[in-house]
Amino acid sequence: MALLHSAILATFSEIEIEAHIEQAHAHAKEHDFTRTIEYLVNALEIAPKSTEAYLQIGDLFFNIGKIGEAVESYLIARQLQPNAPGAQDRLNAVTHYNSGLLFLRRGEYEKAKAEYQLTLELCPNQSFPYYQIGHLLSQQRNFSQAVPYYQKSIQLYAENTSAHYQLEGLFPLKRPGKRERSTYQT
Repeated sequence: MALLHSAILATFSEIEIEAHIEQAHAHAKEHDFTRTIEYLVNALEIAPKSTEAYLQIGDLFFNIGKIGEAVESYLIARQLQPNAPGAQDRLNAVTHYNSGLLFLRRGEYEKAKAEYQLTLELCPNQSFPYYQIGHLLSQQRNFSQAVPYYQKSIQLYAENTSAHYQLEGLFPLKRPGKRERSTYQT
């Protein structure tokens, strides 16, 4: 009887965890990252060893440019479940992203772009690699090629003020008297 009781409790816990993770995913799609974190933290309170919750927290941090926090979450997920699907890919994506930043700082644009492309192959729904490709294209004065990358970055993370700022720079406000809205569209 006690075994049946434990099995029922475990099943309800799994259902509750899945519900929290689904709610977190729904809020992430709406760019409501505060609520996303709340639901993921709730999932971790129920199941502190939820690999999926740690992976999603890592994805959230990566998407908003908090790379250090993303790595911590991915490492916890990999520590909890060494063969967790996606954990190593996400860590590899962060490595490629950081390599891209290094090459960009050195002015090695093609190498930087290749690293960002590898990042996107591993984690295609992250905002900042798109932003960085747009940024390096802008530095090369390829403004028309940069626009779709900035737009994709904003699509994935609407609060990416850097991408908004860059697009404003590419499509400056018209100034014949009164300020008008920029002509760029996301």
